[in-house]
Amino acid sequence: MQLKPEELFILSAANIKPQAEELERMNQLILQIKDWDYFTNLAIKRQMGAILYKKLPMLSNSKDIPENVKVQLKQAWLKTLSRSMVLIDHFKKIVLAFQTENIQVIALKGIYLSEWLYQEIGLRQFSDIDLLVKKEDGEKALDTLRELGYKPSESGIIIPESMKVFVAAAHFPPMLQNGVSIEIHTRIHNEFEDYETDINELWKNAVPVMIHGVQAMTLSDTYLLLHLCLHLDKHFKAGKIQFTCLYDITNLLNQYSEDFDWDAFSDICKRFKAIDHTYKYLILCNKYFGAKLSDELISLYGPTLQKIDEDLLLKYLVSGGSQNVYSLSIVKKIGRIKDWKDKIIYMQQMIFPPKLFMMQRYHLKSKPQLLIYYPYRIFVGIGWGVRAFLGLFRKL
Repeated sequence: MQLKPEELFILSAANIKPQAEELERMNQLILQIKDWDYFTNLAIKRQMGAILYKKLPMLSNSKDIPENVKVQLKQAWLKTLSRSMVLIDHFKKIVLAFQTENIQVIALKGIYLSEWLYQEIGLRQFSDIDLLVKKEDGEKALDTLRELGYKPSESGIIIPESMKVFVAAAHFPPMLQNGVSIEIHTRIHNEFEDYETDINELWKNAVPVMIHGVQAMTLSDTYLLLHLCLHLDKHFKAGKIQFTCLYDITNLLNQYSEDFDWDAFSDICKRFKAIDHTYKYLILCNKYFGAKLSDELISLYGPTLQKIDEDLLLKYLVSGGSQNVYSLSIVKKIGRIKDWKDKIIYMQQMIFPPKLFMMQRYHLKSKPQLLIYYPYRIFVGIGWGVRAFLGLFRKL
C-alpha cells in the first residue's frame, strides 16, 4: 500500500523524545502534506493529536502548518489533559480505599504509563482505569467500588449464564461513576488464548511504586512489555486497534531497550507460549514507528511478523478497525474446549445467542428487529468460519 505524506507523518511521530533524524523526516513530510483536514482528522482519530501538539516547538517547519490545524491539535492535548486529571483523581481515591481494605492493586496501562513513561499526563490518551487485583480480592474490590458510589455499566452487554463459561473474560464488567469507567482485572488476558501466562508469577515480580502520589504496584519491566504486547494482540485480532498500544511499545523500547533484560523476556515468552504474540509487535513497531530494537533481535524474530499483520496495520492506520478480522482465534478457542458437547454449545451460542444478548449487542429497540439481525448474525458467522479455516489452512 502506498501511503500518503499525511499517513507517513503519523508513523514518524510516535517517539515522544525524537532524535534529530526523526525531526528532519517530519520537517520534510510537512512540506509534502496537501490535505491538512485529512491529516488533522487522522492524527486525532489515531490518538496522536496531543503528542503532535507538544512536538510543534521542535519542528522548524511547523510555521508551514496551518493555524487552524495547530488549534485543533492543542484542543486534543487539552482534552487529553483534562480527562487524565479526572481519571487520576478517581485512581487516587480508589487506591486509598483499597489500601484500607488491604487489597493489593497493580496499575495497568494508561494510568501508570502516563506518569512513568510519558512523564506528562497530557500526552498519553486513556479513557478508563484498568486495575489488577488478586483473584481472591476481586469481589471485595467490586464491593469497595460500590461503597464509593460506582455502579455497573448499564450500557454493558449482560452475558447470559449459558455463555459465561465460554467468555472467561479477564476483568469484571466495568464500574461507572460520573462517566469514569473502572475495570477490575484478575488476569491480564482472557482464558481462551494460545498463550498461558502465570498470574502468580506476575504478582511475585510486581514492583511497589508511587503513581500520581499514591502507593500502588506495577508490573516489572519484562512483564509490562509482555502485557502491552498481549493487550495489543487482543485488539489487533479483534479489529479494534488502539494506536496508543503501538505508541506505548515504541516509547518503552526507545527509552529502555538498551538496559532491558532481553534474555529474561525471551524466557518468559517461551514459557508462556507467547513468542509469536509478542515479538511480532516489537518488529512491527521497529519497522513502522522507529522503535529501537537490536539487529540481533530483528534477525532472530523478524519471521514472526507476517505480511497479513503489516497489511492490517496499514488498513487500521488509513481506515480504522473492523470487527472479527482474525476469525482464526474463534477456531482456536473451539480447539481449547475439551468436551465435544461444549464445543457444539459454544458454536451454537456464538452464531445464535440468546435474545437479550442480541438486543444489547446490536442496540435493538424492539424484538421484531431480531428477525433481521439473527439472519445477519448467521451470515456473519458463516463468514467467520470461512475466513478462520482459510487462515488455518495457510498456517499448515
